[in-house]
Amino acid sequence: MPLSDVAPDRNKQKDDRRRDEVDRLLTNFLIKERHRERIFRPRFQLRLDIATVWAIEAGSSILDIGCGQGESSITLALRLGPGARIVGIDTAVPGYGSPHTVAEAWNFISSTEFGQQITYVRTDAETMLAGHDSDEQPPRFDAATLCLSLWYFPTPASVASLFQALAGAGISRVYVAEYDFAASKCAQMPHVLAARVQAQLHTSKGVHRVADPREPNIRAALEASDIRRAASDAKFAVVREGHLSPAEDMLEAHLEVQYVLSADFEAAVRKEKLAQEEEILAGVSMVRKALDELDKDEKMHSQAMDIWWAEMCLDQKP
Repeated sequence: MPLSDVAPDRNKQKDDRRRDEVDRLLTNFLIKERHRERIFRPRFQLRLDIATVWAIEAGSSILDIGCGQGESSITLALRLGPGARIVGIDTAVPGYGSPHTVAEAWNFISSTEFGQQITYVRTDAETMLAGHDSDEQPPRFDAATLCLSLWYFPTPASVASLFQALAGAGISRVYVAEYDFAASKCAQMPHVLAARVQAQLHTSKGVHRVADPREPNIRAALEASDIRRAASDAKFAVVREGHLSPAEDMLEAHLEVQYVLSADFEAAVRKEKLAQEEEILAGVSMVRKALDELDKDEKMHSQAMDIWWAEMCLDQKP
């Protein structure tokens, strides 16, 4: 075989393996058939890409923080092998989510091939690591993961508290993946602006440390530099980091933009009677303008922001 043919063959094998992995994840996740390809295939492709760059040791015991309906948990179970054990935690109420609730999604995963590897608990990391959910000793983990979940913490203080709790529990490695809050190309700008407007509304409301889990997801929405600082204050150091680009057809950007441009969002803003009301609504206008700029080119549509990922290690020196 000519050398020029080797690389294409390897790339095809890699693509085939990735497609097979996504198919397996889709089979083991609670999905409406009409959402399978358009919504969930790009989501699982991204989570597999994140798991690949994280390169967590196979067979590890993982605390998956802010697991939502479980996409990240089953991705880790698949990628880390049958010897891995995943505890997925989230504070969402059981009835949160549509068309399927968190409780329905967790129960479904528990009945699949990954069910024996994954345990789901409705709690926060501090409570879990302190052992307040059980009369037994607090569980031990090789690492903690935060897969697209830090944006949804209610305040910067809650993120700082999380890293302090992880350090206090002696969890030596933390793996983070979060939207980068920057546009590497113009098609990502509507997503950036829509996320900023939602975060501004959340912050302006002066929420308490524990947010209502029924609220829209984007809350404090820390930038990568803020996450690094919170980790550093708890003596975690970034040892590897990089960026990933989601598939162009992933719908997260579209969904966030459409929500911000909806009458429901404007009503939510006006309902609060905030001093920042006009500033927030001006931000909505900026989202609309950015989207209109893309609409001038019929080939362009809003795309999701790049993902910043990092591996962090705890400095355990006294």
